[in-house]
Amino acid sequence: MAVAGLGFADGGYVATSWGWAAIGLAGVAVAALVARPRVRLSRVELGFLVALALFVAWAALSATWSRSAPATLLEAQRLLLYLAAAAAFLLAGSRSTVRSLLGGVLAGITAVGIGNVLIRLFGDEDPAALHDEARPVGYVNGLAILLVLGVAIGVALAVAAPTRRDRVAAALPAAFLLVPLALLGSKGSWFALGVGLACAAVLRVARSPFAFPAAVAIGLSLTIAAGVRFNEQRATYWRAATEEVRAEPVHGTGAGTFGRVWLVERPKAVQAHDAHNLYLETLGETGPLGLALLAGALAIPIAAAVAVRRDPLASAAAAPYAAFLVHAGIDWDWELAAVTVAAIAAASGLLLLARPRAPAAEIGPRARLALVVAGVVVGLASLGGLVGNTAVARAETAAADGAWAEAEARAELATTLAPWSAEAWRILGEAQQEQGEGDEARHSLRRAVAKDPSNPDLWLALANTLRGNARARAVAQALRLNPLGVAPE
Repeated sequence: MAVAGLGFADGGYVATSWGWAAIGLAGVAVAALVARPRVRLSRVELGFLVALALFVAWAALSATWSRSAPATLLEAQRLLLYLAAAAAFLLAGSRSTVRSLLGGVLAGITAVGIGNVLIRLFGDEDPAALHDEARPVGYVNGLAILLVLGVAIGVALAVAAPTRRDRVAAALPAAFLLVPLALLGSKGSWFALGVGLACAAVLRVARSPFAFPAAVAIGLSLTIAAGVRFNEQRATYWRAATEEVRAEPVHGTGAGTFGRVWLVERPKAVQAHDAHNLYLETLGETGPLGLALLAGALAIPIAAAVAVRRDPLASAAAAPYAAFLVHAGIDWDWELAAVTVAAIAAASGLLLLARPRAPAAEIGPRARLALVVAGVVVGLASLGGLVGNTAVARAETAAADGAWAEAEARAELATTLAPWSAEAWRILGEAQQEQGEGDEARHSLRRAVAKDPSNPDLWLALANTLRGNARARAVAQALRLNPLGVAPE
């Protein structure tokens, strides 16, 4: 359900979608801790959760030195969703539920695929809409890799199915998903599908425990090498991310800040918010420690896959997980919550399969209480993010409609409900300016700039309320932050 819900909410890219999903998943984790008489976690499961939690904490901490604290805090909210998903799948799951978990992900992806086909057939065409063919996700490669994960799960489940009925039940959705996937024409996603299925085959037949990790590593290298051929622009993104690493080699520029680096480093006026390479972007934004924490978390399910490689279900989880890992090296899958939550479900499946083989300890009363408190904190933090982000979104909608009085009222509320947001102050200032409230507008826009001084749009908005030398200085600062000026999306 989480994958389908996020898929229909622009793939889970927008901030307003994270809170609902995180609250629900954190609730599942807390309910499992409270209701289950015995809760066990293996060492590898605990290691996965701890590594992921430490990465979330480090990313959030990077707001203290970030080029854009608001962008970093938004990124931390998205990461809380991923932590909640991992906790929910592991605490509520067991070895016997892995098939159901993977089947549920396949069903959710199939629902998104059906939605895409129906929109293509019966939806109103909007010539002005970007990536209209990729609705409901809204990004061609994002929808394509989500469908790839579904195909990989379906194919591997069909191969491992014990009965003909189970084989048909898995194969039919996989066959259907090939239809919208073919229509999208995403070369990188097809490549990732081939790598994912090949890695699953290696896991199934190879005797060496090093074969599957080697296959994933080789697949990632080949995918990155092929990614430039699929889209030469990726090399430009990667050069900018490399400059980001050189500029801040120790702790990075702050989670979620590549877009600001790109505005300064880009050679031509092309808009981009992500480096199209999860690993390089993580290194640039959170430094070597951030990359080590993320890579460590992502590597643990690979080790679990090796431990359970003789299990028929191992390939059904390993295929989509490998496809995700390699495709994340050439696109911004990590920022699409629907894709990442589906991949975390596959990773959790591998960890659950390894549970009987890995040393496991029952969670005692004190540890259980601590986890319940942590789950509640994650849920409350996600609720706060949901309320604040929704308030900002409503203010933006009112401003886009030209309802300036309403926009001012909604933005003023948003400055309270979303204290991390510079956008709330920007909307408030622009609404005040449109209504002739010059002094108030300058005050609000100065507050916006103070919260996010690396945002050139805020400096330009402030410049519109100033005169003389003050206006010239604001415009000059905007140009330093964005030398090529405004670029089309």
